[in-house]
Amino acid sequence: MHTILDIERLASGEELITMRTRASIGVLPELMTQAIPQTYAALVMEQYEKAARAAFRDDADSVVDRCREAASAALNAILSLDLNAEKAKDLGALANAFDKAERQVIGNSARILARLHARAKTTERQNNDTRPLTEGDAESALALLGIIYRELHWTYA
Repeated sequence: MHTILDIERLASGEELITMRTRASIGVLPELMTQAIPQTYAALVMEQYEKAARAAFRDDADSVVDRCREAASAALNAILSLDLNAEKAKDLGALANAFDKAERQVIGNSARILARLHARAKTTERQNNDTRPLTEGDAESALALLGIIYRELHWTYA
């Protein structure tokens, strides 16, 4: 799949289309909406769609941010129903909650997403001398989000 960056009309009347190939295609699995807790389905799907759209048009920082938001929406939905949590939590706290519930794959995936998201912040880069996010990090974030959805049994495959 390609992202259209620009369309120009040439003097001859023809259109010149500038495109960029996106390597992230197909990283997010299709979700089974009936598997998502009904109370949170609209929010979970909204964040899923934002992450999927970002995968094809945004920079690495935005993709990681959208994946973090989508993971938070999904994990807060499960936490509030299955683990009887009262309030929504940030992704780091969610990672710890899933570790305690013996769901380490989810916990570790969430933790890595949270760390990638922190790397996009200026203070994190200055204080810890971290590198800027790359397309590879964005692809990793999408893969981690996909793992979370699969571990929650919200996907077809």
